[in-house]
Amino acid sequence: MNKTRVKLMGLVLVALMIAALFAGCGSPGTTQNPDATGTPTTEDDPGATSTPGQQLHWPAGVDTKSLQGKKITIYTDGEVPTDETTRAYRMREDFTQKFGVTFEHVATGGDEDGWMTKLALLVATNAGPTICDNDNSVMPLTAARGLVQPIDQWVNPQDTILMTDIMDAYSWNGNRYCLQYRSWLTFRSIIYSLNAIEQAGLENPLEIWKNGGWSWDKLFELSKEFFQKDAAGAYTSYGCTFDNVDIGFALALNSAEFYKPDGNGSFKMNTEDKAVQEILTALHDANQRGDIMYRAETKQAEVAKGTVKMFGQIFERAERMLALPEAKESGNLMQSVPMPTGPSASENQLYGTVPWFKMIGANSPNPDAGYLWVWYNGDQFDPEPREGDPPKKTREEEIADKPEHVQEMNRIFDKIKEEGTFVVAPNVEGVPGFSELFNEMCNKVYRDKGSLSQTLTELAPRMQAALDSLTSYDKVTINKIGTPKLPETGVAAFEKVDASDMTADGGKLTITLNKGEDDWADVAAVKIAGDYFFPALNYYQVTFDYTVTSGFAGLENGSISYGLKSKEGKVLGAATLWGEYEAAGTMDNEGKLMIVDAKDEDGAYFFIDFGVDFSADGTNGEPVIIEITNFSITAAK
Repeated sequence: MNKTRVKLMGLVLVALMIAALFAGCGSPGTTQNPDATGTPTTEDDPGATSTPGQQLHWPAGVDTKSLQGKKITIYTDGEVPTDETTRAYRMREDFTQKFGVTFEHVATGGDEDGWMTKLALLVATNAGPTICDNDNSVMPLTAARGLVQPIDQWVNPQDTILMTDIMDAYSWNGNRYCLQYRSWLTFRSIIYSLNAIEQAGLENPLEIWKNGGWSWDKLFELSKEFFQKDAAGAYTSYGCTFDNVDIGFALALNSAEFYKPDGNGSFKMNTEDKAVQEILTALHDANQRGDIMYRAETKQAEVAKGTVKMFGQIFERAERMLALPEAKESGNLMQSVPMPTGPSASENQLYGTVPWFKMIGANSPNPDAGYLWVWYNGDQFDPEPREGDPPKKTREEEIADKPEHVQEMNRIFDKIKEEGTFVVAPNVEGVPGFSELFNEMCNKVYRDKGSLSQTLTELAPRMQAALDSLTSYDKVTINKIGTPKLPETGVAAFEKVDASDMTADGGKLTITLNKGEDDWADVAAVKIAGDYFFPALNYYQVTFDYTVTSGFAGLENGSISYGLKSKEGKVLGAATLWGEYEAAGTMDNEGKLMIVDAKDEDGAYFFIDFGVDFSADGTNGEPVIIEITNFSITAAK
């Protein structure tokens, strides 16, 4: 039996989106099916799987009889599986047949702010999804805000397939929120030009790693050989380039806790720690000497063509880069090696990232069904083969289809996933404001080659304040704004700002836009008055119907903005849409509007701005008249 161990480090890292919720190659195991009493049964050992030394056990407290007729709502932008030959489709079909559970998808708000904004609105209105699908950049903020719920009650301590130590690392206030399997892990690697190494007569980094001699000092020694400039002083060749992401990995691989749990549910800065100082100083000194180079961005093409000889990358992305067309065209044969560890780390550790979180939404009506589905997708089960299916390849057969130099790295990667020691930690992206401060530190120390000690002294208090902010969040609740309505008569609830003409009648607001001096309409800013209270962080969904009744058939080259302003007119949060709009339609920001800096703003008001380009096709310079109806606001605080 292979002995495995997981180490927890406090720090940092980048989000890696490598898998959709239902993806995964799947490894064959003994399938467990519930019997009539809801108890899992197997033909052999109930805990047996195909992974040596690891066992799979049914989730605690899940009664499969109670799942009949339940629905799992999945909050993701991932594609709904429709191909009946894929594992993703078969797994869903198999799950529905076994447990009587159906599925529904809810599209997210898109970007990170939109994702959390819409989730807050769903939770606040008691419509929280069963499963939230996102990367580690949303933790621990989602937990601190009460947008997801703990999963501890379903975790079976006997289930050694689960990596509970890694789940602990992404916990909040003593509770686990994310499910994690060893099969979902990856690690940071260094891509390098094998051609350049051989032509320079240097030792192959992968061979050095195999022999146990791979270190940061060895990487610095190789890298410095490849920095070259032309007569004008411009670089024509680079050794190893690194960025903020690599610095975060380097900290973790040195057993360095940049910040660590404070025992009270949050974290405290740890920049005076010997291991932290050691690795940051080693990178700083190598950068100062010119052995490596800090660059905010290294382009993939630079690595593929061999201009950059060494570069850090996640293994899966590194594997794809090893076979890029640009590399083939330039004759640059690339190879990959795990990122160095140490100097304090005593073992050849590997940074295990958590690429994609599966969490249970707060207020979900069927959390046990959601947990079972995520658990069921842990690469432990495979759907039954069907007639006409292509023969399933073994892992070795899959590897054999790859180029020879890529085959070797895949075999090393598989061995690492089975036997490696992983270090993992909370992601700074999940602490509001922290990643910006971490990037500021990297820029000052490495890009600008400033003082490490002075920079840490300056930024550590601000970083601590960002960490402390996690404990200040209240659980998300509905803000009782209700649904403001247009006035029955008159314009008492509205204030003209720049509109040429504006009237409100019978719950309908009419705005007239006149051509301005530069062919752009005077923007009509509709001020929706009211006595509102806006906490420090609010999420708003704004919906209204509009109709262009005169002027031209649509809002070509127009703009529609809406949001919140202070009484002085400062925009506290807004959404702006540009483009071509039909003559009539519904505007719905789908909860993407987030107010971030309004606290107790007296006189704060919602606004709607329309703009029209009178030089666009279809206009003749005549005023454009727009009617707004069915205006509503939903807010969560």
